[in-house]
Amino acid sequence: MFFFLISSPPASAAGVEGAAATTERRQLAGVLDTRTQFSDGAYSIDGLAKMAKERGIQVLFINDHDKMALSYGLPPFPNLINKTVEMNSILKAKPATYLQAIGQARERYRGVIIIPGSESTPFYYWTGSPFGKNLTAHDHERRILTVGLTKADDYRHLPVIHNAGPLNGELLPKVVPFLAAFVLSIVMIVWRGWMRIAGIALTVVSFLFLLDNHPFRASPFDPFHGYQGARPYQRLIDYVSSRDGLTFWNYPETQSGVRRLGPIHVSTKPYPEMLLATQGYTGFSALYGDNSTITAPGNIWDAALKEHCRGYRTHPPWGVGTADYHKEGESGEKFGNYQTVFFVEENTAAAVLKAMRNGRMYARQGNFPRLPRLDEFSVSDAAGKQRGHMGDTIPMSGNPHIRIGISAASPAAAAEAETAAASPAAEAAARPATAAPPGSSSPTESSPPTGAPSPTGAPSPTGTPSPTGTPSPAGYSSHKGAPSPPGSSSPTDSSPPTGAPSPAETPIVKVRLIRNGSLIAEANGPLPLRFDYEDKYFQPGEKIYYRMDMEGMGKIVANPIFVVFTGAKP
Repeated sequence: MFFFLISSPPASAAGVEGAAATTERRQLAGVLDTRTQFSDGAYSIDGLAKMAKERGIQVLFINDHDKMALSYGLPPFPNLINKTVEMNSILKAKPATYLQAIGQARERYRGVIIIPGSESTPFYYWTGSPFGKNLTAHDHERRILTVGLTKADDYRHLPVIHNAGPLNGELLPKVVPFLAAFVLSIVMIVWRGWMRIAGIALTVVSFLFLLDNHPFRASPFDPFHGYQGARPYQRLIDYVSSRDGLTFWNYPETQSGVRRLGPIHVSTKPYPEMLLATQGYTGFSALYGDNSTITAPGNIWDAALKEHCRGYRTHPPWGVGTADYHKEGESGEKFGNYQTVFFVEENTAAAVLKAMRNGRMYARQGNFPRLPRLDEFSVSDAAGKQRGHMGDTIPMSGNPHIRIGISAASPAAAAEAETAAASPAAEAAARPATAAPPGSSSPTESSPPTGAPSPTGAPSPTGTPSPTGTPSPAGYSSHKGAPSPPGSSSPTDSSPPTGAPSPAETPIVKVRLIRNGSLIAEANGPLPLRFDYEDKYFQPGEKIYYRMDMEGMGKIVANPIFVVFTGAKP
């Protein structure tokens, strides 16, 4: 195992790095989980798009509430005799209007990729009584983000509680007894005497029950029959997947879900177990405003990923950063503090959604514009012929070599690099980088490309051999350090690399490398930081994964890279 601290790439290389990425994969910074005036946000869609453009955010996800209502009813007709409070939402404003506003913002802010979606409350339920002052709405803030739904009907038919819909066949069995009673009552009315009186009474009662249990609802669930387990949420996940959309469990360890709300109580306790209780969702909030333990080594995320490796779960859950953004300065947060960064081949919504679906992204948090940047996270064989990045599954016939590179970069700098990449000079500078030799770090998720100019205009060193035998990326100065097992620090951790800012100017970060839920190595040091590790683990035929995270100058949570061991043990 080896640990390296490395110097920052030259400032003049920023534009060249972006240029090289235009032919491979580049990083696009995105903000997921934002609200607008269509629900409970402070700004219009145009206002958020303008803010994104000014702050160098290339991807903006709009996730307004699709339905925001609480309704309590009295038995035996709780859907008829009720008190309902409904706030602004996509369904209240009409989905077509919502999508039209997003389309108009796209036209006005062409430099920002705007992707529609929603925040859904599939289900909640009541306990207590309004007369006992203990009326409580449970799980109303157990939320799922939908991403990429582009048709008005996709929203109109969302299976969320209180949403009207077309005829729901699942509700017909509940209606049949009341319909039969209604037909019988009509027959009784034509009779004479007390049978007619009974028939009239039965007509009224059965008709009320028919109205109260009508089958024209998008969701078969209501809030009056207690906890329903994972079923309402799985239904939403399956519905969105059937329409080629993506779903993410939002803030699963919320710490603000239990409180008094006017005359009632609301109680949404942390729900990380839902990541294991449901299938087919795209991912979950790995970084957000609350402290998250799901991503700790050996916790629920690792349990779900190991289920995938063993074949029990078709889709691995990916981690994203969610902003829960309503207004600038709310809870001390700024637009851009929580981001999801995508590795894409082109600047399009389709490319972003593809990266999102396939886990080619990482979550990061900082104090905007001071944010960390994951320059590289890859797993390869010793020769570098087989190399995988986040979301990939690669065969491995020898010991895996893991490479991590982290620096400090702001979205504004990234935007400037993208602008520079479009210039003829940047395109010319990028051409040599496309011919990087095998074993060098890929421009996909790595540092400056081969041939990036130094401040003096001379080319940076290319392919300098590191002690592991694999070339260092161009522009890096590698410094050999001692092995760094979990819980210890390399002797070089406290000293800055050659040419790097002093520790007083550079934040100290901690990087953890995790294999199959177990912490196998960690490193501490100032940014920029380079961490190379050779793992001696090898089990023929087994599928495993590696993931990493970082804290110090904000946080990074990277998505896993899967490895399938082939051949005999080396």
